[in-house]
Amino acid sequence: MGGDGGSTVFYGVKGFSYTVVAVVNYKSKTGTQLSPIRKTAVVNINQPGGAVSCPYPSSLTWPAFPAVIPYAGPNGENLYQQDGEIFVLFPNDNRINVNIVLLYREKGSNQEWARTSPLPLKGAWFPGTGYITLIRIVGLKPSTEYEIKAAIQCNDKLAFAPDLFYASTFVI
Repeated sequence: MGGDGGSTVFYGVKGFSYTVVAVVNYKSKTGTQLSPIRKTAVVNINQPGGAVSCPYPSSLTWPAFPAVIPYAGPNGENLYQQDGEIFVLFPNDNRINVNIVLLYREKGSNQEWARTSPLPLKGAWFPGTGYITLIRIVGLKPSTEYEIKAAIQCNDKLAFAPDLFYASTFVI
């Protein structure tokens, strides 16, 4: 935030709890000496989600986790999964006008769930392939298995797929 202060904005999803930790380092002048001071504040945010009014679409129940997406590269070449990332491919369903969100963490861990930005179900245009609903999760640990929860945005809440999915960043 800088020496002049400032603010930051935290975005969460209703129905989830978050722990936000803020650490402020500053110096206090005592006489002619500057003394370092460190203050930590923990804020727990809990927004009850209430009931979700829309069911998770059955057409999205089983995404694929391919290592290669044919003809989806910038020049129409194959797009290959790299170590440290996961491809999640959903079937396009033009009858459903929803956004997909993925929550993910290392398999078997108690870490907080990280989440992707919402992606419209119609997907994105890829040269040589057309519209596909591909979510590319990047910045993951290489050669590591992850558990993934798929959800759709339902008003201001998330409606989750009935199953938990597993995928690996391991690339052959």
